[in-house]
Amino acid sequence: MLINLDYQKEIRSAKELVRFACDKNWSGGSLDADLIRIEFNNRMTRAIGRAEYKYPCDYCIKLSAPLWPRASEAERRNTVIHEACHLIDHYRTGTMSHGASWRRLMQNCGESPDRCHSVDRTGLIRKRKRHEYTCGCNNRGGFITPIKAKRIEQGRSYFCKSCGENIRLTGKVVTI
Repeated sequence: MLINLDYQKEIRSAKELVRFACDKNWSGGSLDADLIRIEFNNRMTRAIGRAEYKYPCDYCIKLSAPLWPRASEAERRNTVIHEACHLIDHYRTGTMSHGASWRRLMQNCGESPDRCHSVDRTGLIRKRKRHEYTCGCNNRGGFITPIKAKRIEQGRSYFCKSCGENIRLTGKVVTI
């Protein structure tokens, strides 16, 4: 399913929803909608949206370019308001979670405070390499990311949370 979108138009629409969320949650002080950047990310294939804050004052909502065309108008609306409420919550409380304060902000906007989207991700899921390891848990072992595997090869130690022993790479790499 390939749909050409006018991403500048989508950003303008999203900006209006951010302004709506900020206006609905103004009592008690709220974030200025003009401080929130909106951008599309081509690498996001699991989450449809993500709120990011970087000190001192960089608020950004990243939207998935691959998933956005597959989402309905209602899913798009919910996503933008969901992420805007995370940023408003961070502005007020210093945290970004799906806690009670975030749920209240969502409800103030007339949205259901749900955590996960249901947009079809068929064909978008990237394969990920994992390195097998063993430890002292009766050879139970598991898998770690290539970054951690490289750090182990460079001499860094990681410990099993169950048995406390150093984890050792087996040399086997799998794609999950």
